[in-house]
Amino acid sequence: MIMNFKLSVASVLATLMMAQTSFAAPLDIFDPRIISPNASTVWTIGKTELVTWDTSDAPKHISNLGSVFLSGYGTLVKPIDLLAGNVSIVVPESVTPGTHTITLYGDSGDISPPFQIVAA
Repeated sequence: MIMNFKLSVASVLATLMMAQTSFAAPLDIFDPRIISPNASTVWTIGKTELVTWDTSDAPKHISNLGSVFLSGYGTLVKPIDLLAGNVSIVVPESVTPGTHTITLYGDSGDISPPFQIVAA
């Protein structure tokens, strides 16, 4: 049993070493600050609205695309280019009016302040 454990540990370590060397470049983490919506924002169901975020400290190479998630609803749009700094969305008719937040997912998630969505 001890021999099997040693072999298992050796296999795990070898796998981790190979995985570490298989990337051509290091993966960059980018956690952009959401600019809008903010606490004074009011969106209207059915209207086109803009989500914006700060790209001033973005790495040159981002390893993945992002998505925009609305609390109480789900994903609004994906994939998005995190270097673009904004994306337009149409607030779906099935969104419940009330207080919501936006989460911008990429390497990690940044959450907007709570804001209001109202009926058309």
